[in-house]
Amino acid sequence: MDRNQIQATLDTIRPALQADGGDV
Repeated sequence: MDRNQIQATLDTIRPALQADGGDV
C-alpha cells in the first residue's frame, strides 16, 4: 500500500467511525 491508498482508506473509514460514535 502506498501513502495515497492509505490516506484514501482513512478518509473512507474515519466518517464511518465518527458516525458509529467513536472519537477521532
